[in-house]
Amino acid sequence: MGYFKCNRDVCYFFWTKKLEELNLSSWDTTKVTAMNRMFSNVSLKKLTLGNKFRFRSNDKPELGAPIKINLDDELTGNWIREDGKSIGYTPEQFVTTYGNKDLTPGTYIAEVKKKESKLNVNLIFNKNSQEISVGEDLTATVKITHTVESLAKATNISLKSDLVAGSMVLNDEGIVVQVFNEDGTLKKEIPIKDKQPSDTIDIPDLEKGEYAQVMYIGKAWNNVSDKTENHLSKATVSYNNGLKETTSVVTNNFYIKNGPHGFLKVPNVITYGEVELNANLKESLVNRQEKDWELSINDLRGTNKDFDETVKRQNWRITAKAGLFNDSKGNEVLPSILTLVYLAEDGTETEINSDSFDIFSHDVAGETPINDSKHSLKWQEDKGIKAKIYNRGGLKSEDYQASINFEIVAAP
Repeated sequence: MGYFKCNRDVCYFFWTKKLEELNLSSWDTTKVTAMNRMFSNVSLKKLTLGNKFRFRSNDKPELGAPIKINLDDELTGNWIREDGKSIGYTPEQFVTTYGNKDLTPGTYIAEVKKKESKLNVNLIFNKNSQEISVGEDLTATVKITHTVESLAKATNISLKSDLVAGSMVLNDEGIVVQVFNEDGTLKKEIPIKDKQPSDTIDIPDLEKGEYAQVMYIGKAWNNVSDKTENHLSKATVSYNNGLKETTSVVTNNFYIKNGPHGFLKVPNVITYGEVELNANLKESLVNRQEKDWELSINDLRGTNKDFDETVKRQNWRITAKAGLFNDSKGNEVLPSILTLVYLAEDGTETEINSDSFDIFSHDVAGETPINDSKHSLKWQEDKGIKAKIYNRGGLKSEDYQASINFEIVAAP
């Protein structure tokens, strides 16, 4: 094969836009002294170079980026061997490197972007992480979208989540997978009832432009470990990007506070039966008229260590204290005449006065908020809080009333 020996000056040699392919495999440029703008104004699909072709890297031959061969190709802007035996080089790198490394004689074309998908994953909660408390509704949404660089369908997609370390419990809606078209319209919705937040969820394939979201719908049913550390929630999406299996991971700090501990329901009135004041009336107890009278208690404190030791789940008790009875004119009645007493299950009777007195205690050992958030205190008809008449002579035929105060006290 012979070589075409170039003149010393090949500046502006191919000044035309009509050229799309150049075969310079027979050119010998070893004696060329000037190459400025040799390829200026030229847009090439193919460029073939031989053993004796060398660029003058000190000049500016202005070799541009190759143009596409196929109409739907998306290009990187690099030159690459047509047989695939080189990596891609920018035009500037190609000019300075040709004849070395893997840039050996041959035909070069545009490097086409590989048709692979790239997914982006976001983990979003429906409430501010500093506002949610145990027992409140909580929805965690994992949104999976194609990035702008994504060029292919994503297949074999699965989602593995670690949502607030078991502190979230799903409700009847469970998990819902939704797939949306590129224009935002819903393509399909898949309810999943038999999975837990930590289970792997399969996601339908996503064409370029489509996106999916997986909603975990439930309640926050325990506090997280420590406010100063927060809890690291994580979602891991595994998928085939068209070339290989890959993963995308997202994390989000989320703190669940202890919920309230207090009374849900305290009846406004305890009504006692009528008593006939006659000479035969001795010291006597007066029963409540309400058969179903009770106190309801809510305990939504978590079981994990909390940043505030005073509000973590711990034993508690209910105390009661009462004022004096008053007649209809507001006159106080001495407790030696009429008072309130507490009759315990073992028959022990204790007068309720202005000093707080324990009427109930509760041990939280083994409890969890989801299973043990509701408690009630009620007594059999012959037990609990009763009125007691000591001296009928100090009473008149009228209504008497006294106030009683209940308080929940956490054990120290």
